[in-house]
Amino acid sequence: MERLHLPDTIKVHFAGLETHNFITATSEMGVSYGLYSAFPFVFKRLFSKSRAFSSSDFSVTDALNAKYRHVIQDSGLFSLLYGSKSDLADEHTIFKWYDALVEWTLAHGRDFAIVEIDCQDILGYDVAWDLRERMRRDLPNNRIINVFHLSDGIKGLDRMIEFSDYIGVGSGTPHNSSATMYEVSTYIKARKPTMDIHLLGCTALKTIQKCSFCTSCDSVSWKSPMRFGEIDDYHITQLDTAKVRRMVGEETWNAIRQRGSELSTNAYCATIEKHKRLYEKYAGNQDFTKRF
Repeated sequence: MERLHLPDTIKVHFAGLETHNFITATSEMGVSYGLYSAFPFVFKRLFSKSRAFSSSDFSVTDALNAKYRHVIQDSGLFSLLYGSKSDLADEHTIFKWYDALVEWTLAHGRDFAIVEIDCQDILGYDVAWDLRERMRRDLPNNRIINVFHLSDGIKGLDRMIEFSDYIGVGSGTPHNSSATMYEVSTYIKARKPTMDIHLLGCTALKTIQKCSFCTSCDSVSWKSPMRFGEIDDYHITQLDTAKVRRMVGEETWNAIRQRGSELSTNAYCATIEKHKRLYEKYAGNQDFTKRF
């Protein structure tokens, strides 16, 4: 796996690659950078009846490793704390989540970049730092993305800049993500120009453009048509299969079709190609392996 360090421009990681249909769709369309969440695998380890990791679980990380230049593994903690399983989240569970996350990462053995357990808003500053230092020892073969929260304050950020070589920056406020990400990122770069910065869940194109000096970001915007049924002002049922096949080529369309329906295949092709073009327009070179 490539070590992504100070690339020519920010690299947008297509997020949500926890299953083979999403991996196939993005990789067949030429996407080179991906992010997946460890949530389903760690959750299974902690809460399912059959808690052992399986060959089908490892087939996901094997495919990610084989198909992308760089992969980021999210901890899945945010999904636990604020998703449909939030009733299971407490202090004890977060510590268990850390242990299971480390176990999962060691088990699959891939040298993905790893987003830490950023629990400072729940367990406090000192506990977060204890887990941060533990993760460096427990996962020596993985590059770790340490995450800054506004609750860390400027002193916490300064400490993180000294400690880390890859920092994740969140939006802070939903309606002012560009200002928060840009201000924090420029401060980090001023203190340590060699720092790699990842913008967490960055979907705003203008934010990506403004922060093009950062190393990476991730977005699930490409998945919206499958969730809501629309691409811009058109419903995905209006996509013409023959035209989509001509756009991407028979080989690509057929490969994606093997993992889903005709409707989903058309939607994947259209939305991924749309976002590829937008990201190149706003962020520059994305190292796509295929162009249509």
